[in-house]
Amino acid sequence: MLVSGDRKPKQPSREKYTVGDLIDDLKAIEPTPSILYKIGSEIVYNQWACYGEKFGADNPVTSGLSQLLEFMQGGYEQRLVRGELWRATDTPKAAIDQVEKTLTREVLDCEFERPTQYIQEVLQSAHEQQLHDFKDYERLEQGMRSEIEASPDDPDNYNKLRLLLWVLGRYKESSQVLKMAKKLGWKPETSELVAI
Repeated sequence: MLVSGDRKPKQPSREKYTVGDLIDDLKAIEPTPSILYKIGSEIVYNQWACYGEKFGADNPVTSGLSQLLEFMQGGYEQRLVRGELWRATDTPKAAIDQVEKTLTREVLDCEFERPTQYIQEVLQSAHEQQLHDFKDYERLEQGMRSEIEASPDDPDNYNKLRLLLWVLGRYKESSQVLKMAKKLGWKPETSELVAI
């Protein structure tokens, strides 16, 4: 995960931008759910709406863009909250790889109508926002560890810490904390958290 303020995702120079290009750049950014939502809203939503207007909701590209948008604007976050992304190998890149495999070549080759410069500016802005958010998450982690010390048998506290560690890119540690939460009785069906 790109946590250091000095590291920026490498954005190749492009004359055009396809859905596949965007997915490659998302893997480099390794976005948190809120950052992926922002990118989906500012980039993919417009393309999905344009395709739907021109070709209808049943068009294969419109349908594929709808699937990608659903992942970006809720599916990704829900997988994390429900504990489906819990192994040390369940990184943002791995989750994005999974959704990419469900998209057809026709969808991946779809060119965005928005200018390349606009897309790259959105991605850069999202990356900068994510770096800023990490500072807040690190402060929250300290508070969450204090809550666990005060209530060491509360599985929801461990689950909250697990989510913070995951968004900070500490996947192995996150996985171990989720195991502790489950040992103490945490279940996604009864979790206090429904979104992050």
